[in-house]
Amino acid sequence: MTRWSSVPEALAAAGDPRSPQTATRLLELLVSDAPDEEPSTEEAVGIAAAVAAVDRRWLVTLGEDPAHPLGVIEAATAACRAWRMLTGASLLPLRYAAVELCGPLGTPDEAVPALRSARLDTFGAPDVHATLATARLHDDDTGAVRTATAASGPLAQDPLLLSGVLLAHLAQGQRVEAEDALMRLTLSEVPGVVAARVRADVSSYLALSGQWERGLALLRHATAPEPTAATPWSVLQQAVGTGQLLAEAVRQGDSARALGADILLEAAGQRLKVSSWDTLSHAHEDVTAFARALAASFDMRNGSTGVGTRVGRRLSAAAGSLGPRAYGTVTGTVADRRVLANHARLLARTREVLVTASGYGVDSVREQAMTTAEEVSQSLALVIDESQLETIVELRLAFARLLVLLGASERACRECEDTTELCLSQGWTDLALASTVIGARAAENSGATARSEHGWERAAELVGAWNVSRTRERLTVLADALGNAATTARTMTLIAEHLTRRLTDAPAEDASDAAHEALSRARAQLARTPEPDADLVARLEAVAASLAGPEAGSEQL
Repeated sequence: MTRWSSVPEALAAAGDPRSPQTATRLLELLVSDAPDEEPSTEEAVGIAAAVAAVDRRWLVTLGEDPAHPLGVIEAATAACRAWRMLTGASLLPLRYAAVELCGPLGTPDEAVPALRSARLDTFGAPDVHATLATARLHDDDTGAVRTATAASGPLAQDPLLLSGVLLAHLAQGQRVEAEDALMRLTLSEVPGVVAARVRADVSSYLALSGQWERGLALLRHATAPEPTAATPWSVLQQAVGTGQLLAEAVRQGDSARALGADILLEAAGQRLKVSSWDTLSHAHEDVTAFARALAASFDMRNGSTGVGTRVGRRLSAAAGSLGPRAYGTVTGTVADRRVLANHARLLARTREVLVTASGYGVDSVREQAMTTAEEVSQSLALVIDESQLETIVELRLAFARLLVLLGASERACRECEDTTELCLSQGWTDLALASTVIGARAAENSGATARSEHGWERAAELVGAWNVSRTRERLTVLADALGNAATTARTMTLIAEHLTRRLTDAPAEDASDAAHEALSRARAQLARTPEPDADLVARLEAVAASLAGPEAGSEQL
């Protein structure tokens, strides 16, 4: 059995995680044959880093083989999540992997909400491959073109990106752009693990653009992708593309012509060999039957008919049939700039969603919450009008709370860090405290315990600057900004403890009144929580005992 100390080296030596053989080896190392003993701290850190380098592609590769049951994919995902959480690494790659898996798992309807959720949790550009996969699953040609156009640098030359946008350009009547992408693809070096997928896209494009003769020439003279290097899902796509090409040739009356090249396809226990002297008509029948049988193996694993239905629809496509399907986009939302510029209105809408969700649950307003969050995200990305800076800070605080509510805790942490720095630069210590506490809560929700503890430590430092003036008003502002009883109770407990310690430094009456007010507010917030924290209760009792000694000040500040 492999020891944990050798796992990082074994993961690095396994090869490209997009290879079926590598995916099986990684499954053995991390799930089926993983060591029983617990790794040391040093070993765990090394393993987590090695896993994070390959898990995004590995999980997708596992799902692209129907030989791996759903339970195995779930176990692998859980293992990757556990290793990432151990070191506080981002879970976003796993969420994007889940989006891409919607294709081979036959759940296209889940791709869009999963992509929206992952994109909302992304601090920066969303994952290109997951976005493109979602667009293609929904025949969203506008989204596919926008995704490819937005790519820059080495990513713009990615073979899967170039081939994946061919049909989208064709559907939108952008024949020149499609041919340009095809030429760039032809001149680029395509790795063997993605060669079958690229050949599938090129064959589909040549068939549906009416260039079936050129497609047959490619089939006869180009080196065929190595079947063992491709996942069964890639082989299925290759079979569909080849089937479309042969169907178009038959449709054009060339069914009796000899194929002129052998076709060898093999995956998931299905095997097809068509000889070069077979007719195009016979080859079309065999390739189509192979594609349907392979799709059925995916459906059997998935317990649905999602893959087979889509394969059947694609096999029936004909040249000239793409135009009517080019519509809108499901991969991104673009709001009116007048809406995005109205920060006060966005703040009111965000607060309305938060209030409704607190009373009826987030599921009652999930779609409205998602739409609002997407619009606020776009709004905050615009140039800021400094005359509205206070409103924008309030909007950022409400936005962070909304992100936490929607499960986008990683993005919430990053947003809160920026908001805290902005508030401190303006001298708004109370709002900086609120932002820091919301960030600590978001980190706790995402499982980043160390990051959460660091956030509370920084909150304690900010509380150290809290003075006794206008305590009641400032506590009200703080409670409104936090919007969560448990979090507010913990924060006000920190303030009460701080003010109690200040009794010897400040005028006794003012300090005592402020401490009593913070104590009362903390107790009131704690009473609103379903299960009051016993530690907070004890800390508040200690504060009350300390305040019982000095003479109480006036009840009004």
